[in-house]
Order: sequence, then C-alpha cells, then structure tokens
Amino acid sequence: MHRIVVIGGGTTGTTAAFYARRTSRNCEIIVVEQERYPMYSKCKLPFAISGEVPAESPVEFLPELYERSMKVMLLLNTEVVEVDPSSKRVVPSADGRIEELSFDKLIAKEERHHVVGVQAAGASWQVDLATISMMHSAKVEDLAYLETCYAPALTSIWSPLSAAAQALLRKLR
Repeated sequence: MHRIVVIGGGTTGTTAAFYARRTSRNCEIIVVEQERYPMYSKCKLPFAISGEVPAESPVEFLPELYERSMKVMLLLNTEVVEVDPSSKRVVPSADGRIEELSFDKLIAKEERHHVVGVQAAGASWQVDLATISMMHSAKVEDLAYLETCYAPALTSIWSPLSAAAQALLRKLR
C-alpha cells in the first residue's frame, strides 16, 4: 500500500493530509505532530482559558475526525528526529520510543525564516511595516536589510525592526 507521511499537524500539514485523502482514497496517510493536541486556533486560547468558550473550542479538528472520517493516522506528541529521503524513511520519537517509518511520499515544511509574528511597540509605521511583511510572506532577511532611510520623516537610518531582525538572524545562523 502507498504511504504518505506528513511532518507537522498545523494548518499546512492538516490541509495537505486531507487533500491527499481526497485525491487518493487507497493510501495510508500518517501525520506526525510534535504538539500534544491536533491543529488548534491560537487566537481562541485566551477565550478558552478565561472560560468564555468551552475548553475544547480552540481545537479545529478533533483526533476522531482524522482517524474515523478522513482515515488519517495522527501521531501526537511525536517529534521527527531524522529524515532520510534517499532511503525513504523518517524516524519519529514519541516519549523516548524511536520507531522508523517508511514512506512513498513525504510532505514536510522547509524552514525558510518567514515572519509570522512581530511584537512591535512605538510608532505606528513600525506596526504597519511588520503587518505588510507578514501579509507578503517576508523573510527575516527581508526585514533585516530593509532600507527605511529613504523615508526620513518616518525613521532614522537604522530601523528598530531591522536591528531586531539582524539580531535574530545572528541567532538563527
């Protein structure tokens, strides 16, 4: 039987797994997620914690949906510690147990340093700049070397956002 392994059970991984199921009914699909819970809305967490909505409300798809409805095996609290594309295998580790999974197709997110959130304080243009960066899938590198000196009415030669992005790049490398 054809096996598809999806690394990551967030929005992208879950969407990929469900799409794979719609296009291929006879394959085995396994989603490996390092979190304890399946895909959930981080925006709903404060409301769940405060009791304004039910505690299970942030969970977008309950584990039963994966397995019963979509026929997708969901491995929660499991981290992939090794990927070997040449031998078509991944090594996930769950609670210290290490098992090897073979695959025919692998779906994994390649880390590309995309800006997915910024905590900005101060001038509104900094918040606008951060928002535009996220809307256009900017990378940390894009913010680090952004030339804001051409807008002297808005900023000095060195933007605080650029300086923070450069510091982050040094840590990532």
